[in-house]
Formats: sequence, structure tokens, C-alpha cells
Amino acid sequence: MTNLNRMSWRWVVAGLFLALSACGGAAEVEDVLGTSESALTCTCGAETFTVVRRATSVNCARAYDQANSLADEAIAAACPAGGCNLTRSLQSCAPVGPQGSQGFSMGVLVTYSCNEPDTCVE
Repeated sequence: MTNLNRMSWRWVVAGLFLALSACGGAAEVEDVLGTSESALTCTCGAETFTVVRRATSVNCARAYDQANSLADEAIAAACPAGGCNLTRSLQSCAPVGPQGSQGFSMGVLVTYSCNEPDTCVE
């Protein structure tokens, strides 16, 4: 009977060890460490920038979409934490080639500021 009690005790310890391991007992330590470094909140910077991008496509709407994408890429490159206070202005759409035979060109002007600090999270 004494031998049986020793075996039961060992099985209980082994079971607890496996249960805690399966529940991610060690992962809680990392979670506590991760939350101790709180994320920085973004604020919109005071400095204002302007970017102008033009694109050519089969029609004005597609040219505008492409110009917008190019402007967004420029803002993302300039502002690691993203842009804020964006104001978009359309520029004229003009045919390229005789009667638009080579597509249409359209531009967009975007005025923006950058979120600060660079490491903030929105």
C-alpha cells in the first residue's frame, strides 16, 4: 500500500506539470513583461507637408486612384507612424495624346502631418 501511495503522488505531480505546460503557464511571464511597456499614443504633428502625384490610365477615375495610391505611398515613407489631418485636392484630368488615345492623366495634391512619435500606435 505504501508503494501505491508513492505512485499516486508521482502521477499527481506529473499530471499537474503537464496541465500547467499545456495551459501555457510559462507564457504568462512573457505577457506580463509585454504589458509593462505600454504603447505610446499618437498625436498629430504640427508641421504640415504637401505631396503631389500624377498618374496616367485608361480613364480619369483610374488615373485618380493610381495617383492617390502613389501619394499614400509617399506619406507612408515620410511618416513611419502614419499620416494625419490629410486633405486631398483633385487636379485637372487631361487627355494624353490626340483625344486621349494614350489615356488620361490626373493628379492629386495631399496636405498632411505625421503622427508623432514615430513609434506610436494608433
